[in-house]
Amino acid sequence: MTLRNIHIVLIIIGFFLLTSKTCEPEAVMDPENLRTKQDILQHEIESEFESDYLIEGNLVAFGEKAGQKLTDFADYLSLYSDRQTDTLFKQQVKDMIYRLFYKKDNRIQLSLANEISHYQSSLAGVFNYIDASAYESLRFIISDHRPFIPLHQDSIARYTGKLNSYISIAAIKGNDTVLISKNQILIKIILIRTNKQFGEEKSLNIWQVFLDDIEPFQ
Repeated sequence: MTLRNIHIVLIIIGFFLLTSKTCEPEAVMDPENLRTKQDILQHEIESEFESDYLIEGNLVAFGEKAGQKLTDFADYLSLYSDRQTDTLFKQQVKDMIYRLFYKKDNRIQLSLANEISHYQSSLAGVFNYIDASAYESLRFIISDHRPFIPLHQDSIARYTGKLNSYISIAAIKGNDTVLISKNQILIKIILIRTNKQFGEEKSLNIWQVFLDDIEPFQ
């Protein structure tokens, strides 16, 4: 497993540790200090992300967040494709990938190359292609992502836009690395208000950006 993959593993493990209940006794924590931090975080979220309308600076920030999610998508796919990745952990990685997207049945067409065009154009199809691969692992690399259509409001509670990027897919077998394809792609992004749980008693209706359909740039 590469150093990059190890870094991703640590990020995902950290995510699950932060979102799960601790097994440590409550006595080791300072309840008052914890409550203060939660109040500060809640106030920041409410003031920054719970507003009805977003200013241009917010939209730019969410566009950058979408670009990071696109990079995460490629990194997670690389980790999922590694034959050394544990089956249970691969399922967790798959779940993380699905959370990046607006819906599970998005149209995902990463390339027009013959070798990887004969799969269903969806996230499930991408996973099926990886599972059927004869290579030890595949490396997905996102580069040069930038706004193609900036986020703009298309309804009261929704903003949409598109990113332009390149995706490279390389196959690793033994000591050999073979470039399968490099394509320019368009990625639709959607910014909507969703209900997010913070702790056991508090939930906020905040803005979140998601990846949507991906298609080759033609």
